[in-house]
Amino acid sequence: MWFSKPNPKIDTNRFALMGFSRGGGQALDAARYFKGKRAAPGFVFALYPGGWGKRDTCLCSHRKPTEVHIFYGDQDDIETYDGTLSACRSLARWRRNIAFHLVKGATHAYDDTQFFTFYCCGVRPVSVDPNPKAVEETRAIIAEAIKAKWQL
Repeated sequence: MWFSKPNPKIDTNRFALMGFSRGGGQALDAARYFKGKRAAPGFVFALYPGGWGKRDTCLCSHRKPTEVHIFYGDQDDIETYDGTLSACRSLARWRRNIAFHLVKGATHAYDDTQFFTFYCCGVRPVSVDPNPKAVEETRAIIAEAIKAKWQL
């Protein structure tokens, strides 16, 4: 198999998972893929997870030592339809390895480069409004977390 030979340039003890929208939800719930001899990720960064159409759904299967950061815009339309913002904020209140970051002035996909509307959860409109300030805030939080944990 092509992946059976270790690559000395890759430190499998220091890696992170990152996902956006539904991919954020998948990253949050991916712990089952890191059992046994597989190293657990040092971090999970989930940006605006949601859009499943289920009410109040925010699941995270990662436990310590994985540090989880959830970023959600305070103007994300998905919250109106599936309550993910509220569910993720609540999850972070009772799980010590999870930090919830409410990003002011940010919509769903605030890291995109174009303004547009798409439809989710049936026929519900979701606004995307690029927000470079929110992106920079998110990057700074991620960089600080990595720097602190991995002494970079």
